[in-house]
Amino acid sequence: MGLMNAILFISWICIMGVLSYEDCTSNPSTDIANCCSLCPPGHGQIEKCTNDTDTKCYVCELGKTFSSPKYDTKPCRKCKTCKDNEREIFPCNTTHDTMCECLLDFYFAEDIKKCQLCDLCTYGSGAMVPCSTRSNTVCRKCENGTFSDVRSATSSCRPCSSCGPNQLTIMDCSDQQDTMCLDKPKAFLTTKQTEQQSGKNIREKDFDAIPIYCAALGAVVLGLLGYVFFKQYSRIKEKKRHKVHDPHDHVEYSRASGTDSGVCVDITVQCKIYNELTKYSDLPISKRKCVEHQLANHRGNSGDWRALARQLGYLPEKIEQLESYGDSVHCCQTMLQTWAHSKRNTTLGVLLKALSNIGRYDIVKVLQADIRGPKTDHNHVHIL
Repeated sequence: MGLMNAILFISWICIMGVLSYEDCTSNPSTDIANCCSLCPPGHGQIEKCTNDTDTKCYVCELGKTFSSPKYDTKPCRKCKTCKDNEREIFPCNTTHDTMCECLLDFYFAEDIKKCQLCDLCTYGSGAMVPCSTRSNTVCRKCENGTFSDVRSATSSCRPCSSCGPNQLTIMDCSDQQDTMCLDKPKAFLTTKQTEQQSGKNIREKDFDAIPIYCAALGAVVLGLLGYVFFKQYSRIKEKKRHKVHDPHDHVEYSRASGTDSGVCVDITVQCKIYNELTKYSDLPISKRKCVEHQLANHRGNSGDWRALARQLGYLPEKIEQLESYGDSVHCCQTMLQTWAHSKRNTTLGVLLKALSNIGRYDIVKVLQADIRGPKTDHNHVHIL
């Protein structure tokens, strides 16, 4: 009986050894009975463990591949590259992948997994939820007592101003315009105070007060005209200041007549030397105004901004999306601004070639006017 028990005990030890051995070889990625090693963080598996050898690992290449920050048995994975309209906020290392976020004025659309341009709140509406890298703008119409005179993805409605006791209200506040006030003329105030203090009959002063009233009326009219001019100038200046970070309204056009005047004036840069290797975003602002304005005024023609967009590599669905942003000027401006900030070749030479391909030699002539150095003869076209 004792011999039988000894035989059974030895058999049980052999069976458990075989089972343990099978567990090691059948599932080498586990740490059962310390059979196989796991690759440390920043290392990838190059060979699995076998009956005779342990797991073989190698160091991931900095900036190109990475592995899990925990012990693992997977090979190193390739680092991702930030896409269009994204910027890198954390570079790839051996244990973590590249981290990217959307550029300013763009948000990450979860449904298409891409950064999209933020919506702008129109005049009379403010941003209830400002645009951020993770959410689009949520706009709300300005309620009574508030207004918004800018198109913005971040600005909310502002409270209306109230005129003071010594001011005249010349225009009430609306959802798109603040209250407009004008200081009362001093002569008007002095006359009213004198009449109240003296208590004399108004009829006795009718003759003497006429020149004063006329002078006060003239001052009010002149002051009103000057105030309106000043407010309009301040409003345009404020819009230009906000457009520094707004790709939608980066360029301002003159729309006095509603048509293309054909005149392009560079206010800020009198002489800017550039060549065909210059980036489009580095061109003088006057040149970009001319290009965008002249393209927008050829709506529906074969040489409009849509034809240029196709030459610059835009897909039909992207062009259709750009068309939803508003009028032709705004669509053209957004298209060129997005292209200029993409990772494509955005030099002046590429733009000149695309303009020549759609027959817009008038814009080619404007851009080539100030080029320094040898010029490329695009499609052998001679511009008179």
